[in-house]
Amino acid sequence: MIYQQEHAPEAAAISGFAERFLRQGEARLLRQLLTKRFGEPSESIEKRDVRGRDHFGSPNLIARLNLPNMRHPRSERVAVYAEAVRGLLELEPDPERQLKYLDFVDIYAHLSEEERMIYQQEHAPEAAAISGFAERFLRQGEARLLRQLLTKRFGKPSELIERRLETADAETLAIWFDRALEAQALEDIFCD
Repeated sequence: MIYQQEHAPEAAAISGFAERFLRQGEARLLRQLLTKRFGEPSESIEKRDVRGRDHFGSPNLIARLNLPNMRHPRSERVAVYAEAVRGLLELEPDPERQLKYLDFVDIYAHLSEEERMIYQQEHAPEAAAISGFAERFLRQGEARLLRQLLTKRFGKPSELIERRLETADAETLAIWFDRALEAQALEDIFCD
């Protein structure tokens, strides 16, 4: 902290390098994962001088995910992001991977808040689909945490309770979680 205060320009440069290498590391890991799943990307896709527009509509998931990394005018950032997301929805059937790959696209798209709002307005179906995935995974995470709490406090939940956990909405899961923190018995949690 003292070094950062006394040497602000150097600290900022080091921070910038660290951030760039972190992004490169994430890209390398994702490229490794995508290569394992879909095969080697073509050499032209990996080059930064490739025009993003040339790969709009591509049937290659790697190309579509990398659209934000390809050359494009700043004025096309929202269109490039939208095309990457559209490709993700069209070419990757696994919702869990879609969410993971969306993170990659988000990192490299660098959309401002204003650009995100434009995206949500102009590309409502894709924005809604992505939002739906995020909500579903959030709900699944909440259900998993509640299941762990129930198991720790009361033993393995019955099949009936498991079904209720799987079908409950986020609000209901939150209510049950609050009750589970202080409940003396399972009946105190699922009393509705």
